Amino acid sequence: MDGAPCGRSIQFMAVTAASRVRAAGAGAFGGLSEYLAARFGPEAAAATIQPLSGDPDQVKEGGYGIPWLVEWPTPAGRRRLVLETVRAGGFGHEDRADRAALAVRALDDYGRLPRHVVAVDAGVLREGAPPLSLHGGGEFFLLTEFSGGEPYADDLERIAAEGDARPRDRKRARHLAEFAVRTAGAFDGPFAELFRLFWAAYHEASPDSGLAEVIAPFYAFRVLVLASPLWYPNESEKTREQLVRFLVSILEAPRFEPDRIPAYLDGRPA
Repeated sequence: MDGAPCGRSIQFMAVTAASRVRAAGAGAFGGLSEYLAARFGPEAAAATIQPLSGDPDQVKEGGYGIPWLVEWPTPAGRRRLVLETVRAGGFGHEDRADRAALAVRALDDYGRLPRHVVAVDAGVLREGAPPLSLHGGGEFFLLTEFSGGEPYADDLERIAAEGDARPRDRKRARHLAEFAVRTAGAFDGPFAELFRLFWAAYHEASPDSGLAEVIAPFYAFRVLVLASPLWYPNESEKTREQLVRFLVSILEAPRFEPDRIPAYLDGRPA
């Protein structure tokens, strides 16, 4: 982790809030002894934990987390590990998913870097229970509750067939310019109507007045996907050409202007 001391033997990384990290001693990590004993053997239950340097209230106040030295005696000598956390904050650490990604990346990569310390585990801290280890794990999965319904893609196909947008469709308006190009060969019809409704409603409700100046890279990303034969192998060459002209035009234009979408599709940025 960034700014941590060099020469450590291994690293264990977990996701936690800064207030828990600042607490000194093993009390900062409830259930750590149980985790260590289960992961490294019963001798590890006697492990001690302390910040690697200074007062834990002063260490790395401007950094990303506090490194902790974890050690216990073994017949072969003292085992010394380093436990690190990622403090919630800016610079890509705002969300728990961001911080977890750093831990998983370190777990996967540290052992492959020349002369780098090896990460032997990563995990997640829990309230009132031992940490959960990722040791031996493979791909992640997500389990959700079931909710009945129909895919919104079905509504898009209905709008294309009927040639009209219902009141419900207007309320659910999204950015549908690609469907307009695909079904009408131009930015016209019900999908263009829904896009204009969405754009106008967003600007009415949001203080984000600079969106038109910075949105071009997002559209470029979407066009690269939509125009790719890998993702959309059945798309016509005409549609692909229009999408690419749209991409080049919005990147050359000083700002995105929704009323100029037909011109963008023809390759006229200004």
